[in-house]
Amino acid sequence: MRHPRKKTMWERTSVQNLLRNRPSGQYYARHTISGKQKWLSLDTDVLSVAKLRLADKTAEIERLRGTAVNVETGKATLHDLIEAYKARTLANSDIKSATVTARLGAVKRILRTWPGIEGLEPRQVTPPAVFDWAARFKVEGTKFQPPGAKAPRRGNSATSVNSAIDALRQILDLAVERGQIRADPVTARDHHQPSAARSPRRAGVARAGVARRRGRGCG
Repeated sequence: MRHPRKKTMWERTSVQNLLRNRPSGQYYARHTISGKQKWLSLDTDVLSVAKLRLADKTAEIERLRGTAVNVETGKATLHDLIEAYKARTLANSDIKSATVTARLGAVKRILRTWPGIEGLEPRQVTPPAVFDWAARFKVEGTKFQPPGAKAPRRGNSATSVNSAIDALRQILDLAVERGQIRADPVTARDHHQPSAARSPRRAGVARAGVARRRGRGCG
């Protein structure tokens, strides 16, 4: 006697890469990114809306695949590296959705606070340039203006700044992997800061010590 076949939680549609989740009724796009299958929520239970959003997602995936070629051949700009980083993030099934959102948010903050970075080659992102950007970011922030506010918000939380710096480091690590640059300029930036900038308190203590020694020598 044959047992009735169990229904899967996924229902196929007449559109390629578009599936419906039976329990929730929500539609999802299914794509392969960097050799891994990725399910992307289309945030709707309406088929006509899902078809439109699927087209947008598919266009985005194809664009990400195109930039991957430049990264693999060592001819990437920061735009290519950023897109490759986003693709890796989306394709990584081991990280939580909240982490994905945080990483993509960090990328947005980089783009808002470093105008023109996408057109740079990795070798043009030097440790002093990274240091200047990070310092400017801490003071000026993303210049986001909340609804109803009279002026943009200045500054940013340490968490927001550090997550953007970490994202930039991971983006440039892709260039290191492909031999475009020898070392990551984000990690190296501390070695290019003036000693006083690295630790103002320590520098002040050192100057006071020198002054005391000079005073004793004059006695």
